[in-house]
Parts: sequence; C-alpha cells; structure tokens
Amino acid sequence: MATTTTNTAHLEQQVNQQRSEIARLKGRISTLSEDLGAIKRDIADFRRRVTDDMTALVENIQEERTRR
Repeated sequence: MATTTTNTAHLEQQVNQQRSEIARLKGRISTLSEDLGAIKRDIADFRRRVTDDMTALVENIQEERTRR
C-alpha cells in the first residue's frame, strides 16, 4: 500500500509539473504569435514603402526624360 501511495504522490507531482510547464508554453506561444503578427505588419509596411519609393523614382526618371 505504501508503494501505491508513493507512486500516486509521484504521479501527482509530475502532473502538477506538467501543468505548470504547459501553462508556461502556452504563454510563450501567445507571445510568439503576437510577435509574428507584428513582423507581418512590419513586412507589409516595408513593402508598401519600397513600392512608393520605386514609383516615385520611376516617375522622376520619366519626368527627366520628357524634359530633354
């Protein structure tokens, strides 16, 4: 009977440790998910800015050609 009690206590300890680890990992996943969303927004903003810059550059080149 003592072995059963010891095993049960040990299993309960393992379950509690795993519960704690799962909670920590869920928090980490949440943080990473938020970071990924921020990165996606940054990339979209970067692409938009590059597009705007390239458009302005092409327009300037075309204006210079028409002036000649």
